Amino acid sequence: MRGDDYHKRKRGKKRNAHFMDAAMEAYIRSEALTKMRELEDCQQTNQMDMAQALASIGNFVERAPYQELWNTQWRIMLEGGESPGGKPPVFDPATVFTEIENTVKEAMMAEQEQRIEQGAPTIEDTKPYKAFIDKAMDQLLEEASGEIEEL
Repeated sequence: MRGDDYHKRKRGKKRNAHFMDAAMEAYIRSEALTKMRELEDCQQTNQMDMAQALASIGNFVERAPYQELWNTQWRIMLEGGESPGGKPPVFDPATVFTEIENTVKEAMMAEQEQRIEQGAPTIEDTKPYKAFIDKAMDQLLEEASGEIEEL
């Protein structure tokens, strides 16, 4: 019986790790969606084209003291990264969200790495991340309670 308990606990740890990975991916997507809304607002309000609007929203003051990591990742996206000839990418509406999401993910991972190196709390221990998880859990429980009441 003890062997069964061990395997149940081990599977539980894997599920927890999977949940945490999924939660981080959802947080990254949420942050990317926020940037996408900023982009759309900037384009509509200031009558900017895609490239101008992307450049104008690339200052991550709210990410201090990791702001420069985020700004650097944003510049890499705008410059096309390692593109041949250093040509900037063409940002078409169909792929711009994917580019933003990938950039947010790279910046988030760079921030996480620097936090670990400095012995600072991880992203999962920050107020914005915890607020995101709390909101998501509240929505999940609200949806689940409706299903439970139907039973």
